[in-house]
Amino acid sequence: MESNEDFKHLNLLSIKQVCELLNRDRKTIWEWVRDGQFINPIKVNGRTLGFLETDYEQWLQNKANEIS
Repeated sequence: MESNEDFKHLNLLSIKQVCELLNRDRKTIWEWVRDGQFINPIKVNGRTLGFLETDYEQWLQNKANEIS
């Protein structure tokens, strides 16, 4: 079974950090996750730990490529 210790080496962004980076509220971010428009968070035992920073950066790059 995975524990929080297994994820300590990963750079995780909290929902608050993601909201600030994207200038969107929590409700919007969770709607995007639900609808498959945003990355899934890392969860352990049903508890959300955060979003992988590398996944976020890849998602952002993909969005930038869609625009250009």
